[in-house]
Amino acid sequence: MDRTELREAFAAISTGDIADAMVSAGVLPKTIVGLHAVNPNQKPAAGYARTLKQMVRSNARKDYALAKHGPFIDNVIGPEDVLVIDVDGRLDVCSGGALLVARAKYKGVQGFIVNGCLRDIDDIEKIDIPVYLKAGCPVKSSPLLETVGTDIPVQIGETQVCSGDLIVMDKTGIIVIPIEDAERILEIAQKIQLREDKRMDYVVNGGTVAESLKNIN
Repeated sequence: MDRTELREAFAAISTGDIADAMVSAGVLPKTIVGLHAVNPNQKPAAGYARTLKQMVRSNARKDYALAKHGPFIDNVIGPEDVLVIDVDGRLDVCSGGALLVARAKYKGVQGFIVNGCLRDIDDIEKIDIPVYLKAGCPVKSSPLLETVGTDIPVQIGETQVCSGDLIVMDKTGIIVIPIEDAERILEIAQKIQLREDKRMDYVVNGGTVAESLKNIN
């Protein structure tokens, strides 16, 4: 299965069914918590993580444009990708705004995950791309942040995200799938999804939950 087929197949499965499939496969489910969707009605999506790590710059650094997330979006990431920016959850500075999100959308990026802030939230909400973040903040990055690494492992809460991990996002949450286990997990998740759909049909047509669990395997 190629990258696009794999991504699209996962985007059609709920994060809950994927988590259950990971448990069945003996893979510890990894979720990103503590972030919220800019637009609660944004569509489910899946893509491959491209990571960028930022931190507060040293006072000794005199250069101005050290944040470098703009060039990363302009020149590196593209279709199939999810941009993951880790700023250690800082709430006093943003890692970009509507222009960067719009550029990412134009390039076919599947979503934004920011362990920190963005600005221009009203404008971002109108752009048709899933965006998850800690909060909004009007203070721009250039005087305060520098990028210290790209395509490196980052830590968001208790979860490590590596470039190439498959990320699935929906209204329930964000789940991170190690790429080496992805096809095996997908096969199990599709079976679970089919089973859960049948159970739902059973319950909405008058059956009990206990009966659905007993009779539909």
